[in-house]
Order: sequence, then C-alpha cells, then structure tokens
Amino acid sequence: MIKRRSFLKTSGTFTAGAVVAPYLSLSRKAAAETGRGVPDVVSIQNGEPAQMVDKALEALGGIQRFVKQNQIVVLKPNIAWRRVPEDGANTHPGVVKRVAEHCFKAGAKKVLVFDHAVQKEEISWEKSGIAVAVKEAGGTMVTAADERMYHDTDFPKAKFVQKRKVHELVMEGDVFIDLPVLKNHTGAKFTCGIKNLMGCVWDRQAYHWNAKKEKNKELHQNIADFLTLRKPDLCIVDGYRVTLRGGPHKANPKEDVFVQKRLYASADVVAVDAVASQVLIESVPKARNEELRIGKPEDVGYIKIAHEMGIGNMNINNLRIKKISV
Repeated sequence: MIKRRSFLKTSGTFTAGAVVAPYLSLSRKAAAETGRGVPDVVSIQNGEPAQMVDKALEALGGIQRFVKQNQIVVLKPNIAWRRVPEDGANTHPGVVKRVAEHCFKAGAKKVLVFDHAVQKEEISWEKSGIAVAVKEAGGTMVTAADERMYHDTDFPKAKFVQKRKVHELVMEGDVFIDLPVLKNHTGAKFTCGIKNLMGCVWDRQAYHWNAKKEKNKELHQNIADFLTLRKPDLCIVDGYRVTLRGGPHKANPKEDVFVQKRLYASADVVAVDAVASQVLIESVPKARNEELRIGKPEDVGYIKIAHEMGIGNMNINNLRIKKISV
C-alpha cells in the first residue's frame, strides 16, 4: 500500500479551468473512433467477470486505445463497504484484477487503485477481495483515508460546490478508469459510473447538504459537476451481482441482490450509465420506496444533468450499442 506521494511529481492547488481540456481529450479521442466501427457502449451478459472484461475491451478496440507504454493508470472501483463479493456492495474483484492485467499488458508503468471508503478502508479492501486481486495483478493499492492525499481544487463550472478536496491520483494519473458496481441507491436512485466518482473527494457530505440544510436537494447537480474537472477515459460497469433495492449498504444479500452476470463498457460515462440503468428499469424486484424507482435514464437526475451539460450522451436510441452474450 502507498500512503504518501512516493509516486508523484507535483503537488499544490489545481484549477479545473487549467486542466480540464487535456484531461478530457483522451475520452473524446476514444469516442471519436466510434465512426470507425467502434461502438459507443458494449453490453455483455452471461459471462464471468474476467471473461466479460476481455470481451468488452476487445469490442472497444482493445485496451491499447486507452493505455500506452509507460503510462500510470489509475483505477477507481467501488471499495466503500466492508462486505464480501457475494453481497454485491463493491466492485467485483475479478473485474478489477482483469482490468489491471490488461493495463500492464498494454505497457502501463504502474496501476494504482483507490477509493474513499465509507467504512474502514483496510477492512473494506480485505473483505471486498480487491486488495488481493490488485496485488495478484501487480498493481498497488493507494490510501484514500488520509486527508493529506487530497488537494483544494477549483470547480469554476460547478453550479454549487465550486471548491472540493480531490484525491491527487485523479489529476496526476495518465489514464483514469472508472470501475463502478451497478446498484440501487436510496439517496440518488441509482449508482454507477458518474456517482462512483464521489469516492474521489474528501468531503462526501458537502454533496448532500445545501446552505439551507436541506438534504439531497442539490445532490445530482453536485455529482454531475465533478465531470467538469475530469471525465474518466474509460468506464467499465460491474453488473455481475446487482443490488435492486436497499442500496448502497442496507440490502439483504438474499432478498435484494441478484446474480445478473452483466458488464457494460464505454469511453462515455454518461452513455454507459444510461444503458446500465436499464437493469433497474427492467428488473424485479423494484425499490421498496416508489420514489426511488426509475422508468427511464433521465429519471436519474445526474445522468440528465450531465447530458444537458454536453458531457456525454444519454439518448439510448442514438447510441451504437454492441450486445454480446457469452
């Protein structure tokens, strides 16, 4: 485990306006390649985690589209909960391991993995199986439990929260890959690629409460606004076990979590969230609270907001979706 800056060259306060263009360029380049036969989104089902990762990357043109020789790759899975893989609370360790292996195969210099856990970090690493998976792949776990790893960062394009403490790996990795797990969420209805980026900031509570002490009134805007700083270069969604209700942490694994054997991937995090949301739209059981159910992607506020901001495309009918059954 790396605790403090042994792998970084710079520090200080970042300004989003100064860095947003170069950090978004790789995602735009990858998206532009859809005109040469690469789909916008890959949707896979009926496979095991590593197998589906292989199929997804192959369909997207290979990991070499995203990772080049000697680059530092940052992986951001969900490792928020001290739960075992069978509970479906965290990203499946098989997905994380296989993605890391592909990055090294493409010539990555380092693969660094982090998430700002809600529960105790090292227990979450162990219980989730992700720490072992990353070690076996040759990658490195990096702490997100130390506030010194975060830096005051300006978000001039954000509507409400215009300064946040952001984990230094977000801005200093050459390639940023988002590895969320697909779940129902009692606060945001749905958690996937965009919302997974809440684990990049120190103060999660700043997203939930506004100046009037109203909870979650501005949550979706705050979630979407993170993308004005850095959009993931690639998002691979783990839908092997899907929490259909009670997420993110109150789900009963026997009643609320279902083996779906799904995986989604795209260079457009908005598009992949929109496609992956179909699982909650179509699957049974639904969220117990009717207000937490979704009937279309735009029912998830942050997907609609990110689309309207021009960050990505949520219109499923306009997306080139490649469906693969393993």
